[in-house]
Amino acid sequence: MRSRRECARRLETVHKPQSALDRAVLAAYGWDERTPEETTDEEILTRVLALNGERTTTSD
Repeated sequence: MRSRRECARRLETVHKPQSALDRAVLAAYGWDERTPEETTDEEILTRVLALNGERTTTSD
């Protein structure tokens, strides 16, 4: 059985790269005014849908 410390260390090795990726994606969309932890799934979905709508109207 793994200790809590071992589990926390393993979780941290996954969390750091994921957090960096989340920040990079927000920056790529120009949405880096807030951190990924401050941005809700609902807000991201709303922004993606709005962006999709903008792109749909400009491609017609």
